[in-house]
Amino acid sequence: REDFQTTINESSEIQASAVEMRIKHKDGSWRIIEAIARNLLNEPSVQSIIINSRDVTERKRMESLQKEKDAAEEANRAKSRFLASMSHELRTPLNSIIGYSEILTEEATELGQESLTADLNKIHSSGKNLLGIINDILDFSKIEAGKMPLYLELFDINTLVLETVQTVQPLINKNQNRLVTQTLSAPVEMYSDLMKVRQILYNLISNAAKFTSNGEIRLEVSRETASASENGEEWIILRVSDTGIGLNEEQIGKLFKPFTQADDSTTRKYGGTGLGLAISRQFCQMLGGEISAIGEIGKG
Repeated sequence: REDFQTTINESSEIQASAVEMRIKHKDGSWRIIEAIARNLLNEPSVQSIIINSRDVTERKRMESLQKEKDAAEEANRAKSRFLASMSHELRTPLNSIIGYSEILTEEATELGQESLTADLNKIHSSGKNLLGIINDILDFSKIEAGKMPLYLELFDINTLVLETVQTVQPLINKNQNRLVTQTLSAPVEMYSDLMKVRQILYNLISNAAKFTSNGEIRLEVSRETASASENGEEWIILRVSDTGIGLNEEQIGKLFKPFTQADDSTTRKYGGTGLGLAISRQFCQMLGGEISAIGEIGKG
């Protein structure tokens, strides 16, 4: 009240002045009160000061939250720009390492220097793994920055599935798994982004292969028609299942969050950045679809 009274006295020539006061409520909470005083002492017919006050605690809280949100978004954009820039800078020399390792491997094989081939294959494999991580980071930074374009086209879903299976087969074999596929009985054309659908499918199958050993991975493709209330749209459903380590409810809850895996022990044992499924969800949503998961510990 002292601050408020001082403001009025010092502003005796001002027709209206506003001041904010922090007042302790009877329930123990602190409230912010905005008081607007209008000086009518100089009016010929009225000699008084009119004060209107209102509780602006919630408005101030929302303004503070908005400032924090804006700051967080700007920091996130700065991070995305940095990641995109660094990813480009890292990919250029890394592609050279991968390319030269391939050339050296071929030369070593031709010269019969088998002792060098194994080490060169390790360099090539490590380079490919690192390039995959960098590509994931670049994709995610583009998505966050809103700069991930869509290239829509018609393609046959069965052909896409078979091509993806051929690409991912080495990962299936690595842990002595077997892959069972069930495709559509007839060719079906899909109008979407071919590369993104392929990457989603690749991420799901490779993820299943990584967390399964001596087990079975199934890929089922089905076609469903939505109900009349949903405009009768045609949907392609891709289901990837495995007999791997499985997940509990808590782990499923954070499965699609970026840079997150089931738990720390999973990251240490199986590696990875935790971006594959996060990118897959973002791609699904960009293409008008959705992705979800169910699981049980020890049952895949």
